[in-house]
Amino acid sequence: MESSSSPFEQSPSNHLPINPQLKCGESYISPDGPLHDDDDDVRSYRFHVALPPSHDVPPLDFRSRERSSGTGVLRPRSDETTSLDTAYDGPMDPHFFERGFYLEAKTGFQVWPGSRFLLEALLCDLPVGEDDAAWDRLTCWQNRLRRSSSSSVRPLRILELGSGMGVVGTTLAAAGGRVLVTDLPVLVRHGIRPNLRRNRTKPREDDLASDRDDEAPSSFLTALHPEEEERCPPVPVGRGYARPAVLDWFRPVESQLAASVVSDVDLVVACDCIFLEKIVDPLLDTLESIFRSSRDAACLFTYQRRNLMGVFIGLEELLRRIEERGWSVRCLAWRKIVVEEDGEHDLYLFETFSRTSKDLDGSGSDNV
Repeated sequence: MESSSSPFEQSPSNHLPINPQLKCGESYISPDGPLHDDDDDVRSYRFHVALPPSHDVPPLDFRSRERSSGTGVLRPRSDETTSLDTAYDGPMDPHFFERGFYLEAKTGFQVWPGSRFLLEALLCDLPVGEDDAAWDRLTCWQNRLRRSSSSSVRPLRILELGSGMGVVGTTLAAAGGRVLVTDLPVLVRHGIRPNLRRNRTKPREDDLASDRDDEAPSSFLTALHPEEEERCPPVPVGRGYARPAVLDWFRPVESQLAASVVSDVDLVVACDCIFLEKIVDPLLDTLESIFRSSRDAACLFTYQRRNLMGVFIGLEELLRRIEERGWSVRCLAWRKIVVEEDGEHDLYLFETFSRTSKDLDGSGSDNV
């Protein structure tokens, strides 16, 4: 790619418009409605995802505290009769005093445009005759995820950073992945865990302990992490499994996740995480720890251009910092999005990996 010191220019050949094969919708939940066992005390919107028919899994259902932003879903009709953007209009976040709460965590209580973008890139058919190199990479990851449902192939092992409500990680699990869905404690407790329970499917006959790849047990989703008092069991979702875990980028990875888990990561995904200047380096430090432990791992991340540079990191500065770490980085896809009350923005999907990685050749092998 061109030096990040010059303005980044997107290529028309890897433009990826919204794909109707992945159906997303949203509806407002009345505060007077009944609470169910899987509902947290913070909920006001229902966000649902239907995977392309080829995946043959039921639609997924999520609860979020705030309305989604820039995802392209139609505004729910009930919103026309309410001015609520969030269920909370008081001066203080309801979880302010919980352990591990940062103000940045507030953004995790809604769904952002990068989530839908990455899911479409990994789950939907790609346009024909466009950027062959970028599409080859996406096709490679699509094939690896699709083959995860086969009993003869090692399932794709995914670690999601900054999962928020868990939409991306849960959906990738439904498509066949083994996904560790991570975020700050407050989001694991009030977002990821309730939404995983909500989308739990009946366990299959094949035992997770063997995880279909001749390992007994499979430590990626069953290992006890350093600060856990008891092991959190994986949740069967669709064709795969997901498990929640706490991962704070301001703390060492090895103090939070088991070494056997980090060394087993195939793919890291990070959607809508890279925006605030002050959290970029901690996130890249976390990613660097993962790359050191799992040398064949790669990361797919989304980036949305925003105003207020200085508070939000610019794309060229972000790419410069990534390259300074000796990593390869390339844009796989981009699109224009419209953010409510903020106009049109560019949204990108990048892939980055350590240059020591051996198997990122786009060949489509099992060791993508």
